[in-house]
Amino acid sequence: MSIHDGHRDRMRRQLKTSGMDSLSDVQVLEVLLYYAAPRGDTNPTAHALLSRFGTLDSVFSAPESELKQPCFSKEGDLWHLGKHIVLCGDSTKAECYDTLMSKK
Repeated sequence: MSIHDGHRDRMRRQLKTSGMDSLSDVQVLEVLLYYAAPRGDTNPTAHALLSRFGTLDSVFSAPESELKQPCFSKEGDLWHLGKHIVLCGDSTKAECYDTLMSKK
């Protein structure tokens, strides 16, 4: 059993008991994406959309044609996801580690 087991049920329960305001922007997108992807992990897509468009409002305002374009990341891309910073790179390379740690 992984930590992801029952994730959708937990999210729906949180939404039902605490309301939409209790969810982060990523979680809001995750829940909405459940309807487009009835199975599977919607978290990476939610993160990619927020990274690409910047805000939840911008995701909702984006033209359909832009939403349909695939999201790509290349080595060296630095993503700011709420309090987190994610670097696309090889964690075994010192220069990648140094880049990430210099962004704190």
